[in-house]
Amino acid sequence: MKMLIKTLVLGAGLSLVAACGGGGGGGSNPPVVIAPDATISSQNAVEIAGDVVTGVLDTGELGAFGGSGLIGADSGAGPAMSKASATAANKGVNIILSAPFGPEVSPCAMGGNVSVSGNLSSQDTLTPGDTITARFTICDDGEGEVVNGVLTLDVDTFDGDLLSGFVAIGVTMGFQGFSVTENGEITTVQGGLSVLIDTRNYPLSTFTMSSGSLSVTDGVETLVLSNFTTTATADESSQPPAFTFESSGRISVPTHGSVTYRVEEPFTGFGESDPDSGVLYIEGEMGANITATVLSANQVQLEMDYDGNGSIDETVIVTWVELEG
Repeated sequence: MKMLIKTLVLGAGLSLVAACGGGGGGGSNPPVVIAPDATISSQNAVEIAGDVVTGVLDTGELGAFGGSGLIGADSGAGPAMSKASATAANKGVNIILSAPFGPEVSPCAMGGNVSVSGNLSSQDTLTPGDTITARFTICDDGEGEVVNGVLTLDVDTFDGDLLSGFVAIGVTMGFQGFSVTENGEITTVQGGLSVLIDTRNYPLSTFTMSSGSLSVTDGVETLVLSNFTTTATADESSQPPAFTFESSGRISVPTHGSVTYRVEEPFTGFGESDPDSGVLYIEGEMGANITATVLSANQVQLEMDYDGNGSIDETVIVTWVELEG
């Protein structure tokens, strides 16, 4: 999995609501299945912590757009949470910013096309109740990704100026057969989330996201998040930009099952580096838990309580590379 947010906030936003959980025009996706509680043990604690840390931080990319690299570097393993979902968000916000009314069919740079239609109250701005639909047909923009499927957006809230990019916007996004192919790997997204991005105080931007259920699969593994909320800020007055990140919810990790999690101290960092501070608490079956404390942009301390009695049974210090691997 690519870890973390490469394109967090520049200046617009969107809101995704799970198609299986109500709202939006996202079609009839099947319900997202949540796995039973995971058993945390000395044999799997580091792997579970790695799956959760990378998966949780990666959720921020789901509502991303633009080209600004914020929060985190690329990583290797795990479901490609960032591929299908971030591509959807990128293209979704670009569609919003162009305020189409269509249907307009546009060829993609390297093949395929995208058909965009909208029901807009005004062609100069966005209004709650506006709807936009984009149908991607094997769309290859020459960026290494081929997009297929339908993306539906319903505008929930809007304030600001589209041309300046200084806006606060909420949108409901739905997926119908949405997939992204990259390097021969097909990634699909199911469910959705609600996102509000506010860039009116740019270079400080805020990003809030929540969802009842969301899953992304790369054909091998599936990562499922449920009942989660994420809040992030990006400050582009510094170079590289500074970020903060908070989140809580439930996540189903491959092989092991589900755990609940909460960020107890915000993750912070700069640019595409891994976070240099922050504390994440993870809890599985029978209260067994892991506390992941960021020591630096290179190392993370894991404290494990295997029986849930409040006493630390094992402490391990790992590098971000080890944790993400």
